[in-house]
Amino acid sequence: MVLENGQLLVAGVADSSGKGFVRRLNADGSIDGSFQAPEFDGGVEAAALDGDGVLIGGSFSGGLARLDASGAVDVEWNISADGVVKAIAMQGEDAAIVGGAFQTIGGRAQAGLARIKLRGALFATNANGRFQA
Repeated sequence: MVLENGQLLVAGVADSSGKGFVRRLNADGSIDGSFQAPEFDGGVEAAALDGDGVLIGGSFSGGLARLDASGAVDVEWNISADGVVKAIAMQGEDAAIVGGAFQTIGGRAQAGLARIKLRGALFATNANGRFQA
């Protein structure tokens, strides 16, 4: 994805090892050394900008993570999925919709679709499974 400053954020699977990566590239295509995201134990399949960071989803352990502006995993952000997260769509400044092949997220039954607060909590759903604000 193209960032406002002309840099690029790229993510995926590095090689046949199946390890995932997130890198920030400068406008000239060189790697931005100030962004030090770790290697993940599975592919990174989705990413969305979150103000000063980025939400990522994929087949890595926990399925969902937040990286801060330096690329470090935000350890205070603690929502995980029990399966693969394949899509993330931002919803305003405080929420995101995530989709994928999971049955629970954040410890709640949310088969395949969930609305999360960007500061690490789930939005409630009613008896019909619809999201509540």
